[in-house]
This record gives sequence, C-alpha cells and structure tokens, in this order.
Amino acid sequence: MACWAHTRRYFERAESSDPDLSAVALGLIRKLYRIEKIARKKKLKEEGLLELRQKYSVPILEQIKAWLGSAEAMVLPKSPMGKAVHYAQAQWDALVVYTTDGRLEIDNNRAERAMKPVAVGRKNWLFVQTLAGGKTAAIMMSLIHSAEAAGVNVKLYLRDVLQRIATETDVTKLLPHAWKENFEAEVEGRRNEIIEKLVADQRGA
Repeated sequence: MACWAHTRRYFERAESSDPDLSAVALGLIRKLYRIEKIARKKKLKEEGLLELRQKYSVPILEQIKAWLGSAEAMVLPKSPMGKAVHYAQAQWDALVVYTTDGRLEIDNNRAERAMKPVAVGRKNWLFVQTLAGGKTAAIMMSLIHSAEAAGVNVKLYLRDVLQRIATETDVTKLLPHAWKENFEAEVEGRRNEIIEKLVADQRGA
C-alpha cells in the first residue's frame, strides 16, 4: 500500500510554483477524503466501506490517473509539479490498493500518530542502554498501541495480562484484540463490582 497523505503533500509543495495544476490535483484528492469522511460518519463496517469505495472512490481514482497522464506532458520532470506527478504515477498500483479491502485505510496517518510517542521519547530517553532493553521497550509500546487501537483500557489490559500470563496456556488470547473478546467483560465486571462496593462502604461510613 501507499499513502495518499504523502501523495497530497507533494502537490501541496508544488502549489506555489504551479497553483492551477495543484488546485486540480488537490481538489480530486479532497474528493477521495470526503468519501472516507462519509464512511466514518455512517460508521460503516468493512463490507459497507468496501462497497462505498468501489462505487465512488474508484471512478475518482480513474479521473486522477487520466489527469496525471495529461499533466505529465505539461510539466518539467524536475519541477515540484513534475516530481509530484511522477511520485503519484510511480506509486499508483499501491495507491489504489485501499479500495480493494475495507480493512485498509486511505493513508498511514494513524500509524504515524502511533509512532509519534517513540520519536518524542527518543529525545527524552536518548538511549536504552542495552539491546534487550530496546527490544523490551519496542514490545511494550507495540502492546500499548495495539490495545489503544482495539479500544481497550490499557491499564486494565496490562494489569490483567501480567496476572494471567503465568497460567494461560494459549498466549494468543492475551493479545489486545483477543483479550478484548475473551476477558474484557469479565475484568470490567470485577472492576465495577469493586467500585460499587467501595461506594457502598463509603456511604455506610
């Protein structure tokens, strides 16, 4: 897959030198994102999202591909617009993959946002001292961000997994999405019971 946010960035850079062609490219890309916005508002699942993209995004992509062909003949190869057109054409097969599967996203912005704490952290901790420490940090951050992506309470998840890991025979059940399916309701139920008991005790006092 390739990222439409990166592709759009090339055309944004070319805006000052070639505003007319840039406006056309950005307008077409904006239409693709508008479809994604509609899908989010409707809270479409994978099948619905795939159907929406096939019906509306694919024709827009065909327009973009045709426009790239005509724009190529109008720009200098090494100009900002020429580089933007070449980048989109070179990445084209990967840029359209997201329309073939409702699980895929139009860009990798979510992944980049998940990586931001790592980039910020590097400035703070600078070194991890040992290779093993770096590997452990990578595993923990992967688990934390996967738990966030699964929509589970990260603190509850990690606390419960550390308690279960010594006795659970199927470790795949402890991965965030599987844990959500197998254990979240049980853990949330116990947590709510404790909270209710604490509230009752407080009122009694």
